[in-house]
Amino acid sequence: MSANAETGTLTAESAGYAIVSGNGKKLYVTVKKAPSEVVFPVGELNMQVGEQAPLTLLPKSSDEGFYSSELTTSDSDVVEINESGELKAVSEGTATVSAKTYNGAGADITVIVQNGGFSEQTTVNPTTLRSEAGWEFPTVAEVPADSSVSQYGESEDGRWLKVKYGDSFGWIYNKAFGTEKNYSEYTLETLPVMADDLIFDLGADKRTIFDFVYDISYDLEGDDTDENLCLHYFMTGKGSCFHHGAMLSYLYNRCGWETLRVNGLSAYDGVSEHSWCLSKTENGWKHVDAQYFSIRERDDQFFIDDYSQFFNWDREAAPSTE
Repeated sequence: MSANAETGTLTAESAGYAIVSGNGKKLYVTVKKAPSEVVFPVGELNMQVGEQAPLTLLPKSSDEGFYSSELTTSDSDVVEINESGELKAVSEGTATVSAKTYNGAGADITVIVQNGGFSEQTTVNPTTLRSEAGWEFPTVAEVPADSSVSQYGESEDGRWLKVKYGDSFGWIYNKAFGTEKNYSEYTLETLPVMADDLIFDLGADKRTIFDFVYDISYDLEGDDTDENLCLHYFMTGKGSCFHHGAMLSYLYNRCGWETLRVNGLSAYDGVSEHSWCLSKTENGWKHVDAQYFSIRERDDQFFIDDYSQFFNWDREAAPSTE
C-alpha cells in the first residue's frame, strides 16, 4: 500500500493488511486480490415504476475484492442510473444493466420493470424497510406499528417480502407480518432461518447480539464446526467458549459484518484453550469475546485492540489489530 500525501489517494499494490497514519489518526486497510470474476446476487431484478434500488455486485471469490463498479443501462427510458449508482425504474419494460470493475471484470443483469401488480394493503408490526433483501443493506424507512404496506413480490426463500410503504419501496422480513417460524426441527438446513429470526428479534444491533451471546449458559458439549456449534446452541440454549465464538461470528456474518472465529491458548499457562472472534469495524479489526469471565466486565470484551495479555493465537492466520 502506498499513499500520496498531496492528493490524499491510496494505491493498493498487493493483497494484505496495512495501516495508514496521519494527523494523529490511523486507517486500517484490507487489500484483496483483483476480481477475476464478478456476479450479481440474483439472476434478474424485478422493479416497480418509480422504485429506486441499489445494485450490489460481488466478487465470486471471497479472497478477491474491489471498491466500486461502473454501471450502464441498455435502455434509459426503462431504467436510469443516478449519480449514487442506484437504479431507478422509469417505465414498463425490460433493460439490461451491465457492471464493470476497475480491472475489466463484468457482469450483466436483466431488470424487469412493471407498473402496478400490488396486493391489497396489509397491516404489519413495527419493522424496518430495507433497500435490499438482507441485513447488511441500508435502511429505507422505519415502519411503525399498524402501518399498511402493499406487497408485490418475495425473495426466493420466502423470508423477505417486497413492498411499497408510502413513497418508499423495499424489503420487509416476513416475520413483521406476524408470520410463524417456518421450521419444524433444528437442522443445519434450517439454521440460517433460525439465525435470521433471532437477528430480527434482537434488532440486528452489534451490541445487542453480543450481549445475547454473552449471556448464553456455559456447557462443554458439542464442540465441532461453526455450524454444528450454532446448531447445538439452538437445540440446548447452552455452549462453551467455542459455541459463543461460533454464534457471534455466524450472527455477525449473517448481518454482513465481517467476522471470524479464532482459537488460542491462555497467556498464563500456555495450555488452556479458548475461542473468541475478530470483527472488522470502521476502525479496523478488533477482538470481541462473548464468553463470560467472572473477573472481567463485558464492556472489557467488546471491540478491543490488544488481547495478547490474555491469550496467544496464530497471528499469521488472522488479520492484525495493530
